Amino acid sequence: MKDLGITDYTCNGKCSNCGQCCGDILHLSHKEIKRIKEYVKKNKIEATPKIVFASIDNTCPFRDNKNKKCKIYEVRPDICRSFICNLKNEDIYNNREKNNNLRLARSMRQLFYNDKDNAIKMINYLNYIIYDENDKIIK
Repeated sequence: MKDLGITDYTCNGKCSNCGQCCGDILHLSHKEIKRIKEYVKKNKIEATPKIVFASIDNTCPFRDNKNKKCKIYEVRPDICRSFICNLKNEDIYNNREKNNNLRLARSMRQLFYNDKDNAIKMINYLNYIIYDENDKIIK
């Protein structure tokens, strides 16, 4: 299997909370979107500011870098629940494919904070296809 370029940032096999795997573009189901929206609204969770000096920001809006934690940990997406960077390439690939199978790629910032501009930059720069909450391709 081809090397996926995943670096092991764990500490003795346990998550180090480094945030390297926290990204804006994730494959999400409608159930996950609903669960996260309700949690964000109920807990008044604000987006983590984007990286100002980056032309494209793929950081997760729910990553609290100062405290090294996820603001929505209790309702985080399935891929976040199952990913760990110390697995073999084959296991990481299979895990990702299982998660992505019936889910569409979506921008967390666009879905939960209406930041369509960043999603469009990702689409143009990385040639991604990203969908909105209604399964329409963002253009």
